[in-house]
Amino acid sequence: MKNRINDKLLIRALIRNARIPNVALAKLFKVSEAAIRKRIEKLEASGVVLGYKALIDPVRAGMAISLTGIDVKPEKLVEVYEKLKGFKEVEVIYITSGDHNLIVEVVCNSMDELMEVHKKIENFEGVVRICPAMLTNVWRRGLK
Repeated sequence: MKNRINDKLLIRALIRNARIPNVALAKLFKVSEAAIRKRIEKLEASGVVLGYKALIDPVRAGMAISLTGIDVKPEKLVEVYEKLKGFKEVEVIYITSGDHNLIVEVVCNSMDELMEVHKKIENFEGVVRICPAMLTNVWRRGLK
């Protein structure tokens, strides 16, 4: 029997709703729940699916969240990346080929705390500049 589970479609379904029950996915793909469970386990084991997270409205939560672009001297990229991994406020680090070498999701309890984290990052050796973008509103497909 040919596999009917398209990994990219499954990943998109998980991106849209990481809490979707396996039974619902099985119905969507017209396969057994066991087949879905095994495929998701394979995606997790291979490092394709790195984790699951809640999408937070920072204003309603009373928190300060930023997506911060960081420009780093190329020879210091790994060193800065490793330092950022040690910050409890840093939730995700993306290495990019775009306008910034790194884009970092920073989650703090207050704007003062967020500004302090940004100051620390600015002072890392090799950081040329940081470009914080504070989240003020969130839209997500499928939410009212």
